[in-house]
Amino acid sequence: MTLKNVNLLNTLIGLVTAISGFQVAYNIFIYTGFIKSIPLEMEEAAYIDGAGKFYTFWRVVFPLMKPITSSL
Repeated sequence: MTLKNVNLLNTLIGLVTAISGFQVAYNIFIYTGFIKSIPLEMEEAAYIDGAGKFYTFWRVVFPLMKPITSSL
């Protein structure tokens, strides 16, 4: 109904928008499950070493997410 209201029904832009919207929701669901499997002790060790939240995410957590990032 939304695509029909904005005249994007049966257009390429409408298709891309709809697929992107569903894919973003799926990716968030998969990332959330994967992040929950990362041990919290690794983040705590980074905090003890003096790393902030941003540094901990980019230098500790994100490299561990390479397999899921490449598959999504």
